[in-house]
Amino acid sequence: MNSRWLKLIRVLNSNEGPFTSSQLASILQVSSKTVRNDIKDINNLLKNYKAEIESYRGTGYKLRIDDEEMFKKFWQTYETEKPFVPTESEDRVRYIMEKLLLQPDYVKMEELADELFISRSTLQSDLKTVRHILSKYHLKLEQRPYYGLKVLGDEMQIRFCISQYIFNDHHSIVDQTENWISIIPKEELVTIKNVILSKLRKYNIIISDISLHNLITHIAIACKRIREEKVVRMVNEEIKQLENQKEFFVAKEIVKDIEARLHVSFPKNEVAYISIHLQGTKMVPPQLKSEEINAFIDEEIQSIAQEMVKKIDDKYSLHLNGDEELLMALCLHLKPAINRIKYKMNLRNPLLEEIKTKYPLSFEAAVIGSEVLEERFHVKIDE
Repeated sequence: MNSRWLKLIRVLNSNEGPFTSSQLASILQVSSKTVRNDIKDINNLLKNYKAEIESYRGTGYKLRIDDEEMFKKFWQTYETEKPFVPTESEDRVRYIMEKLLLQPDYVKMEELADELFISRSTLQSDLKTVRHILSKYHLKLEQRPYYGLKVLGDEMQIRFCISQYIFNDHHSIVDQTENWISIIPKEELVTIKNVILSKLRKYNIIISDISLHNLITHIAIACKRIREEKVVRMVNEEIKQLENQKEFFVAKEIVKDIEARLHVSFPKNEVAYISIHLQGTKMVPPQLKSEEINAFIDEEIQSIAQEMVKKIDDKYSLHLNGDEELLMALCLHLKPAINRIKYKMNLRNPLLEEIKTKYPLSFEAAVIGSEVLEERFHVKIDE
């Protein structure tokens, strides 16, 4: 619960209301649109405590409490919280990134500086780092006089950035409720997870825990962004290519269930977006025989895998060329990996540092192999 939400509830709980969105915006020093978005998010939290901020046409907003005792416990829990104020530059940058990425409206520099208890010049220094991070996703930080700061760029890249910089370090997102409260209520998060798992079981699809984590993350972020009327844009040709694939069909089924349960309407572009994430996972039915795997993998991927193995052998003389099991595993990995590269999708690898430390030769061999992908697709492959 951020300080602005606390202040908003405190104002509405003062019995001096109702308050219009303009009055609340003036008190909080934000726009009326931000107030409306905050109230929507706060209500997602308050429904667990039998309370709601109600809107009265022509009058404004008022706090309705159905269970005084339950609300009192809720209020005591949050009002006594000491808000976390980062002091190190790295922590402040993460805080600023979160604030800018989760706020659909402009964020005033004065507001940021006051929240962080830093000078304007220190904030400007931190914002240089923020701009550098955003540039990796081809995003820009717009600064408008009298308005403030806002992240601009392709919606898909904004979502990838949210995933990377806000939820990248959490292994079990459903258990990290406090980190999700500004995105989506825990019950909705559990619903998304259960819908995905039921569809994966239905189609006998196996994906890793990390892939499941990323899929839940991206669908949850999609729900928030769609509710804020921020949707992914894709060209018709891209959608047509995706529509003929199994992942698109599975995505449609996932979306149908989520729409019914969470009352969020997903446009076709968003279904395509989810199918891209499904393509970015190893969606392989278990216990496939080698001849069935060969049919599952196209010739281009087999050719790339063979070229990678040859390049590694030429450099390190590891004699991998005759290892059919390795070649097959590499092909299965490359199929979704190439899709992630195509759409500039980042995928968290929590074992990266451990791999580099414990298996340095394997890592160096992988770097040599990745050069094949860089040459073919004219991209830079990250670690």
